Amino acid sequence: TCDNNIALGCRNLAIAYRSGEGISRDMDKAIKLYKKACALGDKGSCNYIEIWASEPKLFDMPIGATTEKEFLYVAKQKHWKLKRESWIIANGIVNPEITGYTVSGINLRYLSKSTFWFIRVPPSSLDESILWKVNYKFDGNRSACSEYAKILKSKYGTPSEDYILNKTREITIWDFKYSMIVLSCPLRKNQFDLIYLNKEIRDYVNKKDESLLKVKSRSYEGL
Repeated sequence: TCDNNIALGCRNLAIAYRSGEGISRDMDKAIKLYKKACALGDKGSCNYIEIWASEPKLFDMPIGATTEKEFLYVAKQKHWKLKRESWIIANGIVNPEITGYTVSGINLRYLSKSTFWFIRVPPSSLDESILWKVNYKFDGNRSACSEYAKILKSKYGTPSEDYILNKTREITIWDFKYSMIVLSCPLRKNQFDLIYLNKEIRDYVNKKDESLLKVKSRSYEGL
């Protein structure tokens, strides 16, 4: 169907090359097919190309564009150990649309925990789970956090924001069109965080969490 210039056929084949499902994973071929699908009028493919070209990529997996299948393929190739996590909004309340994977085996200095979060995107978009947020937690002193700040500055340039929060934490933010990188360095404690997130999906998740909490609170009131 792609050879016959049908956009959806090109996009589906691109997804197969991205995820390695039923075919050897080949990102070069996937990008070419996405470009062809975009030229044939597929908006989703155009969005993917733009995100791929302009946004940060962790292990060649852009936030807001990487499918859960693609992530699982990469994890298998890298021999990561995965543990499923639930997105807990409050005590006993979870968002069923969100699945997390705590990853063991990523080789980063001081890394103590990393979790990749996926959400099933709205029905108006592709009906699949998309990577929207990655949390890294590090055990290291203040100088270790500064080390990561230097690496990020050399890679992404001058931060959009850099400020002290409540006299306890330095927050450094790199703001891109679709996503953000947030480095949170405590001024006294030894643990620091690095977060990559998609801004549009973050807003969607916040609204879903709020609606779930409202439904749950109404059920509590009725007891």
